[in-house]
Amino acid sequence: MNKDLITVFLVDGIALLITLYTGLTSAFMLKEKNKSNTFLKIMLTIIFYSTILDALSYVFDTKYEVFSASNATLFNDIMIYLTCSLIRIGLVTGLICFNLYFSYRLKGYVDRIRLYMAYIITTVSVILLIVNIFTPIVFDVTDHSFSRGGFGYFLFYIFALILLIDTFGFYIYVRLKGGLLKFFPVWFFLLPMVVAAIVQYFLPDISTIWIGAALTVDFLFMALQNDTLYRDRLTKLYNRLFLDLLKNVMEKASRSRDFTAMMLDLNGFKLINDNFGHSVGDEALVVTGDLLREAVGPYGAVIRFAGDEFIVILNTQNDAMINKIVKNINDIFDNFNKQKKAQYELSISLGYSKVDLKNSSIDEVMKDIDEKMYLDKQEKHKAHPEWDRK
Repeated sequence: MNKDLITVFLVDGIALLITLYTGLTSAFMLKEKNKSNTFLKIMLTIIFYSTILDALSYVFDTKYEVFSASNATLFNDIMIYLTCSLIRIGLVTGLICFNLYFSYRLKGYVDRIRLYMAYIITTVSVILLIVNIFTPIVFDVTDHSFSRGGFGYFLFYIFALILLIDTFGFYIYVRLKGGLLKFFPVWFFLLPMVVAAIVQYFLPDISTIWIGAALTVDFLFMALQNDTLYRDRLTKLYNRLFLDLLKNVMEKASRSRDFTAMMLDLNGFKLINDNFGHSVGDEALVVTGDLLREAVGPYGAVIRFAGDEFIVILNTQNDAMINKIVKNINDIFDNFNKQKKAQYELSISLGYSKVDLKNSSIDEVMKDIDEKMYLDKQEKHKAHPEWDRK
């Protein structure tokens, strides 16, 4: 057997094993149905099938001597076209999922700009591969053998580069906005993929792109398993353990960082439980968490403190930014109620205070925001006496 083909089988085989291992050891994490898990499942599926397709693309290529030029047929050409086209679609789709996953994870939602970018890249990629059947602008099959095409071949690398740069750039943006509140190391996950893509470009006879992708997703799942320690099981917001960690970070950074703490409480939550049951009450808590994450975005961390109480830590004391976040929170809950998305309405009471650790302790700050939140709750309950029903 051709030595290069053995290398391809070895590298793709390792990538396949890594993907299977990652999927099996992380199956418990993927059971829950949510957007994050949907992106992760798609990425795993793409890598799994693409490693198989990648190996097949080399098998049908006469350069690797499984088929000689004399016994190769039109079937070889069709298989090379099909596998190489699907591999490129898989690469683009996988990177789009990677990009959208981090947008959702770091921001709480996927913004329209990234969705539009995903649609454009996917559409252009499909058009290029359709045109390539008639004109070799991406790759060519000559004498039953694969060869690079024209500008379309490099355009796929440009698409990959755009998606990787956007992911990393957004991560930097979030770190600058969220400061010490965000610690998910995106650069660490990007490194294997970037190295693999560079090696693949300069050494096309050695398949490395999918082992890079498999390592990227494997590293991602390892980080997620550690991250579950700091996540509330129901809402997937940060939990009390994360708040304790954040307290230590804030105390150590008190001289160089400005923080604002918010206490939020869901109004009329007991009424939701009484009228619709505890399962709907749990749903209301999940929705509340999602709305808060979307309202706060990359500017801070949302924590489920206890029951229907939440805490938001903002990495700023700028009045305009604080007012913007408060307005975002009020607006997003008003819009949810106006759209009648559920059989209940959601309302939040809120109190906040700028954190000054030189003159007060964390416990004093927590007491202050709790008192301010309670005053806001009293005012809102005056307009809704039904919320006070015991």
